[in-house]
Amino acid sequence: MSALQAAILMDPIAGIKPAKDTTFAMLLAAQARGHQCRVFTLSDLFLRDGRSWGRLRTVVVRDDVEDYYTLGETEEHPLADMDVVLMRKDPPVGLEYLTACYLLEHAGTWVVNDPISLRNANEKLYALHFPEFLPPLLVSRDLGDLRAFLAEHGEIVVKPLSARGGEGVFYLHLQDRNVGSILETVTGWGQHYVMAQRYLPAIREGDKRILMVDGVPVPG
Repeated sequence: MSALQAAILMDPIAGIKPAKDTTFAMLLAAQARGHQCRVFTLSDLFLRDGRSWGRLRTVVVRDDVEDYYTLGETEEHPLADMDVVLMRKDPPVGLEYLTACYLLEHAGTWVVNDPISLRNANEKLYALHFPEFLPPLLVSRDLGDLRAFLAEHGEIVVKPLSARGGEGVFYLHLQDRNVGSILETVTGWGQHYVMAQRYLPAIREGDKRILMVDGVPVPG
């Protein structure tokens, strides 16, 4: 494969944890294959006259947690100049994230993952397409509904719909004195939907993730 010009929309590279960041691992792999990578953030993405542009900076990465990147000068490019744009911005999936997906529809080049799919496949709600694999659950922002669900199951987990990596996840049980405060906090006093699930004790043993690489399942 010939060298690609790749633009990676991500969180500021200065703030990532290179030892565990998958976007950084992708940058290392792309660079090793001879591809030229440029990075930009949501603040650098804009649309002008029907085309999406980015204020891009070339990046050289190193497998060194103390000194892991060097950035070049900022240059404005229509994203159509790139061979591929990688959408690697981390959640939360708020209005700014969704707006970026709309703008990326006008990139004029290959965008991975497809921005329409990113909008449609909410990390929590997409699982509802596979109810046979789900524990009893409730999606609501009504505090009464959530209290009733807790009363029914005794132990539950509540989580925001747009976060990631365990952010904002709470375990609740009937004897918990902070149930009211936790539900008010996680729902923003009933303004935000959350998912509640019956607590599964087996989670104490850890979870397992399976990745698909070229259609082949790979243990995560």
